[in-house]
Amino acid sequence: MLIYTWLMLIFLLGLTVGSALNVLIYRLPLGKSVIWPSSRCGYCLTPIRWHDNLPILGYLLVLGRCRHCRQAISWRYPLVELLCGLGWAAGFVVEVMLNAQHFPIVTSLRVFIWDYGAVPLPLWAIVLSDGLAVTLLLLAFFCWWDRRPVPLPVVAVIWAIVVGLNVLFPWPAPNVPVEVILQSRTHPQVPLPGLQLASVWHPMPKNAIEGEPWVGLLGAVAGSCAGWCIFRLLRGIGGPLSLGEAALWIWAGALLGWQGVLLLWPIVMLLLAGWAWLMTPRGPLALFLGLSLPTLRYTWPHLGQSVYPWLVHGWGIGSCVGVALLATAAYALAVRRWGQPVPTLAEPSAILTHAAGRPDQCTGRYCRSGTADDGGTTDSASPPVDSASPPNQHAEQQNPQTETTGH
Repeated sequence: MLIYTWLMLIFLLGLTVGSALNVLIYRLPLGKSVIWPSSRCGYCLTPIRWHDNLPILGYLLVLGRCRHCRQAISWRYPLVELLCGLGWAAGFVVEVMLNAQHFPIVTSLRVFIWDYGAVPLPLWAIVLSDGLAVTLLLLAFFCWWDRRPVPLPVVAVIWAIVVGLNVLFPWPAPNVPVEVILQSRTHPQVPLPGLQLASVWHPMPKNAIEGEPWVGLLGAVAGSCAGWCIFRLLRGIGGPLSLGEAALWIWAGALLGWQGVLLLWPIVMLLLAGWAWLMTPRGPLALFLGLSLPTLRYTWPHLGQSVYPWLVHGWGIGSCVGVALLATAAYALAVRRWGQPVPTLAEPSAILTHAAGRPDQCTGRYCRSGTADDGGTTDSASPPVDSASPPNQHAEQQNPQTETTGH
């Protein structure tokens, strides 16, 4: 069946995106160009051959070592590629093959989708938004793992793509038939799933028709504004989150709508507060969003029946915001108990000074100077390689790194 061909192509696309993601993870936080220079080994500076740069396969071809100097390549390169490929493929499986959001259009066109691979265009928009979500959250998580800031330009670009998808396929896409829109008006207690969780408001004004591009833009703007309020609050309390990490809320607002952001806000902040109390002040925001965001999206067809009518009333919104503010206050107190707050690494120059062994502002610890934390089949921010770092023979490298998509 052709649908499995689509699945394989989506997986290969995810692997390719993961290869490029490795470049972004390593280069952008350090202020390096993502285009030049080409891939090279960070130890011997030998350019990497194109077939050694193939996602996952290139790593296996060279047995995890540089073909020229035989230095070990980090296992994290193929891991990022594999996670990204599986994430993109999982989005296709869940949205199209399993129809986890119970789209009526998927049910009615099931024979055409499975036998002929005729996937409706709005469904591709949802698969694309899911794949971009996996890519962005992987980027943010591994930047957090390396104690580097999340690149704000990448968040802004993916946010802009999501806003564009909302304009091209406004809610309730992919449920676009007229009878479906009429059902959403006559039965508001059963919100229809779409690119966003629900319409921007219910009941909509008479001159606002669901499915029109400007209504989709309005929903994306409303969700982004809700995320921006959380972003400003997190920046205002002086927490250790980087600018790009806090901006993830703006992207989440455009993806889910303001209803989704309000529901995610208290949950994620409680998780961050618990992490700050027990572990370190800078928690894995990307991990918590990556767990809670799909959970909310795929339980919405059932959860929304009881939550959505409550959210469109002022008292419902106020109570949700109140709980979220209490959770944010708990997070702020948890951060303060670590001592005087200090800003997260925000500039590439600051990261370069940390690479020389100076204190890490984000955690109060010293960076792993003299270790090679990059190496593999693509260029990325990566963990230490298996072998010890060689002496610093190149003045341009504080941390010699085995890079394969060109640091």
